Amino acid sequence: MNTQKSVYNRLFSKEEKTNLESQKIELGLVDDLNAQKSKAQDLIKSINSGIDDAGGEELKLYKLQTELEETKKRVEKKYDKLLRESKSADKLKREMDTTSEKIEKAVKELGLNVSDIKNYKEWDKSYTRLITITNEIEDRYDEKYG
Repeated sequence: MNTQKSVYNRLFSKEEKTNLESQKIELGLVDDLNAQKSKAQDLIKSINSGIDDAGGEELKLYKLQTELEETKKRVEKKYDKLLRESKSADKLKREMDTTSEKIEKAVKELGLNVSDIKNYKEWDKSYTRLITITNEIEDRYDEKYG
């Protein structure tokens, strides 16, 4: 009977119940800690991955911006060259204007036709094309670099 009494005392003792409840609370807190730790680790992993992805895209953007700036500089150099050539072409056009006036005057005095002059037709095509192309260069340059 002593054994039975001892078992009942242990089962129903207040001290045991308190210990069990505190152990239950402690186990619940440990479960919460484990769950929160797991969520934090998942979130950290996701954030680190996002940082890596953003950094990679940022690097691509930097490379593209650099390439774009370099390309723009090359284009500007080419347009600058075209403008210099266009100025040379303007000078040549003025010379050709003078030549054209002289030819027209001479043809009238001699009673000839300009088409009778050797290479005049090709010269005139070159002159017309020179005017057209220099106007195109100047218009394009003004549009791009005003």
